[in-house]
Amino acid sequence: MKKLIAVDLDETLLRRDKTYDRERFLQINERLNDRGDMLCVATGNSYHKLSDYFNLHDIHDLYLACDNGTILLKGDEVIYQHGLDYPLVRQLVEDLSQNPKLHPVLSNGFHSYFTYTTQDALDYIKRYNNDLTVLERHHEIPDKNFLNVSIYSELSFEENKGLIQRIMDQYPNVSAVTSGDAWMDIYVADGGKGTAIRYLQDKYQIKKENTMAFGDSLNDMSMMQAVGYSIAMENADPELKRHCRYQVGSNEEQSVLSTIERYLSEGDLDFMQEYKLISEVTHG
Repeated sequence: MKKLIAVDLDETLLRRDKTYDRERFLQINERLNDRGDMLCVATGNSYHKLSDYFNLHDIHDLYLACDNGTILLKGDEVIYQHGLDYPLVRQLVEDLSQNPKLHPVLSNGFHSYFTYTTQDALDYIKRYNNDLTVLERHHEIPDKNFLNVSIYSELSFEENKGLIQRIMDQYPNVSAVTSGDAWMDIYVADGGKGTAIRYLQDKYQIKKENTMAFGDSLNDMSMMQAVGYSIAMENADPELKRHCRYQVGSNEEQSVLSTIERYLSEGDLDFMQEYKLISEVTHG
């Protein structure tokens, strides 16, 4: 049966230094294609950032769920995108900017915008955005829909989680999640990586039990709820682990690649029972 495998990037496929075993990955993708299986990179990063990790030749047959699944591409071809309305984006930015430790970044999928706050914040944000326009004031934000509002936060991780809850309570039309220790993401309520996974499942008639996903952060939660094989990294947020059925090794060990290679060698996923977490989870 055709399998769909979804892989997060930061702290999942990528090591801490943002590298991964590229040759192994390309060989795995080729072998999956030969079997008729599908590979989807599902990331909070915008499309323009992926050029740091792939080239167009590498990704022409890869599905890319970028900006937390609010835009889905195959290679460089856009399949769909779901954006936030401009008035809502302006309201969010004005609200968040009241706190000097919060630095919102807006993405339309191919370009990002940041209203200048501090040089330290700008330097940090540039590490995650290859195509960035720096604005002086919020009124310079272009009047268009945006796919994702990413927030670089200098608050503690626990404070970020509290802020996420406040955003969800105050803005019922959005979803908000933490993405690693220093970032939060806001997108349309019916967005998220799980939306991209369900789209591919429906399009190619792939059952939930033939879908697996690897992740480490709470922005991976929606895709874990969409798959039969929900796999947390060893280094994952404990809250995500509570919603996953399986756990493999860390990103530093390139455990994503090792797990997929084992599937390719054995031809089925029976071996995953070795990685099953003790407590069962209930997926929505």
